[in-house]
Amino acid sequence: MNDGDEATIAAVDADDGDASVPPIPPSTGAADGAPDPWNEDTSELILEPDHSVLPTIRTLWTWWSWTMVAVVLALTAAAVAADVLRASIVLDVVSVWPYFALVAIGAIVWFVNRASWPSRFGSAVALLALTGLLAVLALHITAWHGLPSSVESRGRPFTGGEAALTMAVPGRLELRSSSLPVSFSASLLTGGGNVAVPSADGLDTEPPDVTLAEHESPGLHRGAGWAVVINEAGRWRLTVEATDLDADLSGTMVDTSVFRGGGNVVVAAVAAGAQLRFESGTFVVSVPSDAGIGVEGVAEVPSEWTTTERGATSPEGGGDFTVIVATDATVRVIES
Repeated sequence: MNDGDEATIAAVDADDGDASVPPIPPSTGAADGAPDPWNEDTSELILEPDHSVLPTIRTLWTWWSWTMVAVVLALTAAAVAADVLRASIVLDVVSVWPYFALVAIGAIVWFVNRASWPSRFGSAVALLALTGLLAVLALHITAWHGLPSSVESRGRPFTGGEAALTMAVPGRLELRSSSLPVSFSASLLTGGGNVAVPSADGLDTEPPDVTLAEHESPGLHRGAGWAVVINEAGRWRLTVEATDLDADLSGTMVDTSVFRGGGNVVVAAVAAGAQLRFESGTFVVSVPSDAGIGVEGVAEVPSEWTTTERGATSPEGGGDFTVIVATDATVRVIES
């Protein structure tokens, strides 16, 4: 075959060839030991993670942590303004100032060096601040006695016998009886409000004859009302005035007492011949079903009671104690 024939054959191949099939490049690297890109085993291909997003995530976590601190502070301030929490929580936060001082120093140091220090250091400082705030909140709500917001008036040591307690509160009053080493204890309820902390007068009297009134200079010690506990071993003469009374006296002996304002009163043991006087407000009075009770005045009583000229009597008669209802009071008597 001469040179002309070879040229003709090359021209024919060029015209008839499939132009869509690219030419297979010659194998390279076989001679120098490099991997052949056309025969490389892709199962050994290792994908490295992109670490470029990690600094961004850490930075976002840091700012999210500090945002949570700001949110807790804002919600606490809103709760105080809405009378959900007492303003004295400020005293509780201040009382642990060494802890928050260290947290503040750590925050300042991190902020100054934030360009060169790891962002997770800022997150750690924020979480310490958040933990401290939540701990103080929890202890404040549970009225832990170690906090300065937990202010309490207490009577003198008491083992039983006659005792008298007078109290007037322009708010809620929760009155209970329990086993105490003293005659009584009185403190603020956990909710916020404008009722000042109780102050006791007559602590040195014998037998106890104590008057509880709002403190004249309570400062931040204000709340929704009082929680008063009396010694269950006493025989109590009570004078109570409260706009929202919740008195469960079923665990102690009640002597002649006066109630004003409104709310619920539960009695179980009442001294013989005692009078429970309701002078103003609306009350629901729970009395023992096996006692002889007389009612003087207009009151709603159980259907099986007997109506009398002066009021009503229970099926057992009216010889044990008397419920006296004044004209300015509305009373409903129920049996327990």
